[in-house]
Amino acid sequence: MIDIRKIKDMDPECIDLCIAMNKIPGIQTIKSCCGHDKKNYIIYFIVQDIRYLSHLLEAMTAYSYCWFWLTKPYRWTTYVHLVNNKLQFCLVGPVGKEAYEWSKYAAKEIFSNFDIMRRIKPIKPEQAWHLTTTTDLREDSWMDKECIDLCIAMNKIPGIQTYESCCGHGKNPYNIYFLVQDLVYLPTLLKYLNKKYWTVQIRSSGEFPEFELNGPKGENAYKLSKEIADLISNDPDITKKYEIL
Repeated sequence: MIDIRKIKDMDPECIDLCIAMNKIPGIQTIKSCCGHDKKNYIIYFIVQDIRYLSHLLEAMTAYSYCWFWLTKPYRWTTYVHLVNNKLQFCLVGPVGKEAYEWSKYAAKEIFSNFDIMRRIKPIKPEQAWHLTTTTDLREDSWMDKECIDLCIAMNKIPGIQTYESCCGHGKNPYNIYFLVQDLVYLPTLLKYLNKKYWTVQIRSSGEFPEFELNGPKGENAYKLSKEIADLISNDPDITKKYEIL
């Protein structure tokens, strides 16, 4: 394993948190940037198994709430996207001194005391899908019709299940909340998302990560969502298991 402290071009403000993240089984940092007081603090990393991702999300979420009350509010955010057909995650923090102080605090106080080596339990369908819709989505009178086609398409992907959505009603971003049982199926969705309009954010719900698909507002979102739904539904490799590392 590479000694991160010996990497010459690495921002010193990122070293402690990267070392802590690499202590979590199944997580490996790739690159980082402190933002240099101008941009957001960010760390890129890969994840071997979705169950390991929960360790990082739970820790950052728990202590973000603590930090919220100590200073001005800011939530650290985790995103996932495709790079060369492989999953890449990024942890995004605030700008400047607040990020540097928090990252050192997180590395020292969170990960050093966090039970990252505890035995992980498989995510079983009956555990992970307890929030999901079991009825025909087209018969759900409460569901925004602009979200139906994409939700139906997403649910065709093995190991992915939507459980909540909102079209934004022309005022807010289009979003769909969903669960992922296995990361090997996630590229089937991500490969059809234009990064200019769509992001996938991940947060902790305790037992397993929750994913949130965020899109643009209004008619553009509705049009793009139908196009993505058609692409997914007609994908001959919809059940393919992708290499994620």
